[in-house]
Amino acid sequence: MLDTMPPGTFMQFRVFLGEASGADSHQFRLIENKLGLRTAFMTNENPKTKQTQYKDKFEGEERKALEIAVEETTLLQHVEKWLENITGLDNFIEQFRNVVKTMPANDAAQWESITDKEQHEKLRTAGDRRLSWRAYLAALCINLLRNQQEYQQPFKLLSLLIDIDCMLAKWRSSKSSILLL
Repeated sequence: MLDTMPPGTFMQFRVFLGEASGADSHQFRLIENKLGLRTAFMTNENPKTKQTQYKDKFEGEERKALEIAVEETTLLQHVEKWLENITGLDNFIEQFRNVVKTMPANDAAQWESITDKEQHEKLRTAGDRRLSWRAYLAALCINLLRNQQEYQQPFKLLSLLIDIDCMLAKWRSSKSSILLL
């Protein structure tokens, strides 16, 4: 609805919302927690709050529910565990490493963080990767072999998860640009 609403119309009722926003709602934060968004990236966007943790604005049952949700297994963790157990992954890893070895040196260097578990874990520790090395390679395997029957459904699932992430990012972006008006 906000995508098609003229900015002037939005501003007429925005004043009644105060500092409230969908992204600041208890329900939206629960969705982010359940999906697996890192809580370190969840802050209140209001400059008056000095970027406090998002939970600080909630009290009582809402805060308790958010704290419980942070401790529960997330969708990302379930997907990671599932990916780590994809059939044929060990064979794919060896084949992929062999293909990388045949590449020119400068091309192969770009793939080392994928084929080298230690490099991958360094990136993960730094926060540049979220999935384990095996899960990351399984996602790559599913993507590359998506036309094979055994990988078609897993590819559809991963594609839908990416769609959810893209839609949430678009929604946040739209919300941010409207609030800047």
